[in-house]
Amino acid sequence: MNTSSNIKLALYLAWRSLGRNKRRTWISISAISVGMGLSLLMLGFGDGMYQRTIENAVSQNAGNLVLQHPMYQQKPSLDLTVQVTTAERQQIEQLDGVKSTQRLILANALVRSGYSARNGGVYGVDPQVGANSSIAQKVNQGRYLQPGDQQDLIISDKLAHNLKVDLNKRLVLVANDADGNMLEALFRVRGIFPASSDGLDGHLVHMPISAAQKMFNLQADEMTRFGILLSDSTTMMDFYQQLNFLNQPQRLLMTWEQVLPALADYIRTDRFGLLVFNGMFVFLALATIFNTILMSVLERRREFSTVMALGTPPGLLRWQILIEGAILATAGSLIGTLLGLLLLSPLFIYGLDMSALFPEGMSTAGVSIDTVVHGYLTFDTASSLFITVLLATTAMALWPMYKATRVKLTQEHST
Repeated sequence: MNTSSNIKLALYLAWRSLGRNKRRTWISISAISVGMGLSLLMLGFGDGMYQRTIENAVSQNAGNLVLQHPMYQQKPSLDLTVQVTTAERQQIEQLDGVKSTQRLILANALVRSGYSARNGGVYGVDPQVGANSSIAQKVNQGRYLQPGDQQDLIISDKLAHNLKVDLNKRLVLVANDADGNMLEALFRVRGIFPASSDGLDGHLVHMPISAAQKMFNLQADEMTRFGILLSDSTTMMDFYQQLNFLNQPQRLLMTWEQVLPALADYIRTDRFGLLVFNGMFVFLALATIFNTILMSVLERRREFSTVMALGTPPGLLRWQILIEGAILATAGSLIGTLLGLLLLSPLFIYGLDMSALFPEGMSTAGVSIDTVVHGYLTFDTASSLFITVLLATTAMALWPMYKATRVKLTQEHST
């Protein structure tokens, strides 16, 4: 009998064997399905939170890709700016896949009212682009910056409380300009947003970039960061290669991970922990499958010894056990994938509102996180989990497959 005939016969015997004990078969498939479904759910939930955090971070800190001075990351200073012309901006914005560009001026200033003074972090932003940021969406008193605003500020409720100011009250910013000269400028509070629970955004002050350039004595094409926001964050490295021509001696093209290393490290570490936790579900499923297949083999030792005594080749029995494991793995992985997508569908459509658990908001590494988390799952993530579970579950049949042909015929028939 050739190999093809052996495999066909083994497939028939494996199918009949699984059908003889339907309860054990469905328990095994259920174990794989539940383990994979829960793993897919947790990956979709975790990646949804990471994805939204990244979106908030890049919108708040310039973009998925950032142009800044090569030395700015080590020594943030207003004299380490980059120049991007209007023609270059238009050329970048016309690229398919580029959502928008953003100019940003970052500086430190003393924010002073008639009552008190506090250190603040100045964000000079384009009002139209900044309107899509997490800070703009959090404004609950007044409004966010609009085109045409000049001497207007957006501050946190924490800073407003410390300075004893309300909407439309005036504040004075005291800072050094790009030449190192001390200056003072008068602004009006146009909007107030609630600070996050860790207070890391409580010192932020948003102002129009034109006002910041005027205040810090910068030209219209000068900025500390120039950001490129992409429609699809997964294409970041493709655009990084495509826009490599933007690199010059006084400006460097960087990814958001290089600009925000603390956030990138946090996401990598947290996702690794999530993968380890998910591995526990898969491990429990694999242990169940291994035990099920092994017990199935041990219970049929007399059967195997009989058919081997009648001349059945050991290879046929090995193929039968391996195919049994493959059938269980395939069925469990397919059903588990469907179960995971079904569990994730409400997260895709509606999201999960966790505002009751975090009434003061969530943030990490200085970046605000939405309390409404939507699921996010890529084909690569889902297919990688599917293949891993499929191969690992099938591999659980290797040891039982070996044991199936290690029976001593005389001992089995003498008992």
